[in-house]
Amino acid sequence: MAAEKPVRYVGQAGPDTTLQAASAAVVVPSNTEELPYWTTALYVGDAGTVNLVLRDDVDPVLFNVPAGAILPFYVKQVLSTDTSCTNIVAL
Repeated sequence: MAAEKPVRYVGQAGPDTTLQAASAAVVVPSNTEELPYWTTALYVGDAGTVNLVLRDDVDPVLFNVPAGAILPFYVKQVLSTDTSCTNIVAL
């Protein structure tokens, strides 16, 4: 089993705090390459469908994601298959 990649965030999730990104990177969807780090969220610039692989290897396909959406998931990969959203940024 591969070593776990760190989750990059500042602060702690809780009822009185917000989770903030400590980094940002342009996402190029790929069926073979994982993201350089697990995200705390994804920003979706243009509407469509996004196919994710989450930290626990669950791979949901999210339909009808609106432009400007922030998806609050620990994502380790954005798959190119079935992903039509563009201008995705890992936070």
